[in-house]
Amino acid sequence: MSARMSAADYKAMLLKKARRKAARPIAPKVEPRHVPDESSVPWTRLRLEVDPAPKGRHRTKAFIAKGADGEIKAKTQTYTPKATERFERAVRTMVQAQLGPRHEPLRGRVALNIAFGIPKSMANQLVTDKPDLDNIEKSLKDACNKIIYEDDSQVTWVLKRKFLVEGHGWIVIGFGPDKSATPSSELADLGYDPFNVDTNRGP
Repeated sequence: MSARMSAADYKAMLLKKARRKAARPIAPKVEPRHVPDESSVPWTRLRLEVDPAPKGRHRTKAFIAKGADGEIKAKTQTYTPKATERFERAVRTMVQAQLGPRHEPLRGRVALNIAFGIPKSMANQLVTDKPDLDNIEKSLKDACNKIIYEDDSQVTWVLKRKFLVEGHGWIVIGFGPDKSATPSSELADLGYDPFNVDTNRGP
């Protein structure tokens, strides 16, 4: 037969449990991220006098280096191709110059309308030749991070096209809040204008 717990022991047990519970770290409360209402932000159009450049794949180079223990070891380093760096730097400089120092990056959903003028010397006389449209779009969107928007993951709507042009290349980029409504069917968004919320009612 087990001995009954005294009232003092019972109180001590409850106090011990309470202290253990109080000592546990309390997870910080995560507030939902506030996205400002940017529906009144006007559509902006920029023309960049620069040859469109595709996003170069990250390269990896191997080299020999001495480790902390003094031993010689083989190491690798990943880097962005110089051509991609030059293009993205040029785009950032031009976009910042045209938008001015008071421009704040959009923080909600973003729509883009992009036209790429590809010099004929780059495309071997055919608009279907490289550079790929997706690759030059990726390079442009990465360059616009922290300027047009906080991050290119915010881009939810894109209309893009490339052209063959004489002489130097250019890029025309229009951007603004994506005001398109949620599509009511698989085909509902085919005729949507993301810059005009009144036409985005769907079928």
